[in-house]
Amino acid sequence: MSDETTTVATTDASTAAPETPTATEPQQPASTSERTYTKSEYEAAMSQQMNKATQSLLKKLGIKADAKDIDAQLTALKTYREEQMTAAEKAEAARKTLEGELATTRDELDRHKRELAVTRAGIPEKDAARYIRLAVSYMDEKTDFASALALAVKDYPPAKPTLPTAVAPTQIPSETSQTTKHRPLVG
Repeated sequence: MSDETTTVATTDASTAAPETPTATEPQQPASTSERTYTKSEYEAAMSQQMNKATQSLLKKLGIKADAKDIDAQLTALKTYREEQMTAAEKAEAARKTLEGELATTRDELDRHKRELAVTRAGIPEKDAARYIRLAVSYMDEKTDFASALALAVKDYPPAKPTLPTAVAPTQIPSETSQTTKHRPLVG
């Protein structure tokens, strides 16, 4: 497998134009030189920069950069921060968690109530989602879901299921009704 090459333009800082050109000096463009990197060199450079960023972040968090078990240290840091929380902060965090669960439960309850109302209205299961969306679009401050569903059904009555027409049975001859006999094949 051959290494792919990547061309990167680098700026030489010593030959770069001054930051604030004066009126007497003409502005010179920054000189750039192109260097070609192989794929492995490029990946190595990116890996080195990622490692530097990771080490910097770990240092900011107060975690030893040379530690073998970073996950254990992160868990210890999280435990330490939780221990430092006051009772009020812990109660606030628990309240937020419970509010999220309550909202999810209420949404689920509303969904089940709507599905039940659609079923009771006699709407086929395949059309239920469409009628729920339609009824929700009919809702306002004065109209609840049941009333909105009734309006939707009134405006757009569901199609009545049609039964297939009866097909006359075909006459299948039985073995005893056949008049011809089969002759055995002579081999």
